[in-house]
Amino acid sequence: MCKKYKVPIPPNGYWQKLKFNKPVKPEKLPAFAMGNDVIELTLRGHENPFNLDASPETLLVRKLKADTNAPLIVPETLTKPHSHIRETKRYWAEQNKHSDRFRFGNAMPHLSIGTEKANRPRALLFFDTLIKLLEYRGHGVAINERGTFALIEGIEIKLSLREASNRVYNTESQWLTSELVPNGKLILKSGKYSFDKEWRDNKNRLEDMLPRIVARLELDGQKEARWREQARLAAIEREKEEQLRQEKERLRRAEQARLDTLLTQADNFAKAQKIRALVAETERKVLTGGEISQETKQWMDWARAKADWYDPTIAAPDSILDD
Repeated sequence: MCKKYKVPIPPNGYWQKLKFNKPVKPEKLPAFAMGNDVIELTLRGHENPFNLDASPETLLVRKLKADTNAPLIVPETLTKPHSHIRETKRYWAEQNKHSDRFRFGNAMPHLSIGTEKANRPRALLFFDTLIKLLEYRGHGVAINERGTFALIEGIEIKLSLREASNRVYNTESQWLTSELVPNGKLILKSGKYSFDKEWRDNKNRLEDMLPRIVARLELDGQKEARWREQARLAAIEREKEEQLRQEKERLRRAEQARLDTLLTQADNFAKAQKIRALVAETERKVLTGGEISQETKQWMDWARAKADWYDPTIAAPDSILDD
């Protein structure tokens, strides 16, 4: 706004000098008439043109926070829990019921939560709100044998919630040993391998990070969807190029086959001409010495037939042009 209306901005160090009672000289405001052009300072939002320097994630977080209907607040008690929450509670109950006999398998769908029992209620409250917020945004959460996944733009993004731990060393033992002791802080992880992202309890709890978590999941899902679409289009383009290459190769081979046939026909035509020349010369010499014997006449007829057999213009006159 200051740049737009040419309002002078204090130079570097102005406010520090003012803070320590150093002499400062404020610049004078330019003389201009506002008229109906009123300067309004509004909260920066997605539609604000002066907010273009913000990152897409920051813009999306602000948009989420500005949505008064979005379930951004994690309640203190479960109210109408999502079916995934109910299935997870049932899974834990079955584990406790059969813990003295065998460990209950993963056949029952349940959320990927790894916390101490004391933190399970908080984990369920957080996951319940996260699922409802994702569904409110038009996404979903799926559970299968591979884990828990947020479904963004048709893309599966793996989710897991676990409790952080501290390594505690046993100083009383003769040998230096240690163990991991849960510390009550929750960690949400999304994605896998080099594309993973973690949010941890620190100054802000996970419950306060919901807008940023969902914004990151949406952007990651959109990015993966764009990459897959680009890969699909690239695959189609490669397939087209391969088809063109194969077609060119087919035409090249067909042309080579036609040329080979032509060369063969030319060779055969030359052979036929040589045979006819031989028969004609033989007939001329025989007639010079007298009459042609029956045996020579039979040989000449046989040789002429062979010449006709070699001659492509006689054997198949139309096939030459067809080829």
